[in-house]
Amino acid sequence: AVVSTQSTGEKERIGQIGVHSTSYKNFLPYVLTKERMSTSMVVIVLSLEKPWTLDDELFYWTSLLEEHIKSLEIDEREMARLRQNVVDLFCSYKTPEQKEEEKKREEDEEVVLPMAEGALVTNLGVPVIIVLSKVDCMSTLQKENDFS
Repeated sequence: AVVSTQSTGEKERIGQIGVHSTSYKNFLPYVLTKERMSTSMVVIVLSLEKPWTLDDELFYWTSLLEEHIKSLEIDEREMARLRQNVVDLFCSYKTPEQKEEEKKREEDEEVVLPMAEGALVTNLGVPVIIVLSKVDCMSTLQKENDFS
């Protein structure tokens, strides 16, 4: 993938792999390695074209990811550090609007929110973002199949 940086307008390469079917799962060990865990993020894209498959698909991909991370045999102290990094990341998240407000107030003190109960029950030590595609299919499903 190629992205343009805002500061210089130059193009930079970033690492990316698209795993669109289960036949490509063998690429995961080359992309998510023990050495790259602390600088990686996983994005799981699920389609809303068939929303009744979301649970199974999400379970499949998260199980595959969990199994792979266990196979990396990361020592307990390092895994605890990775998990704490994920907790810190989510607790310190700010919306763009909140970031702008902070700039205006010029406060040095960072606000860290408490972790909600039931959040991060399974912390894999790497941030995971779930993206839903084909959201435009929902209106068709609602009209044609009385799906809600």
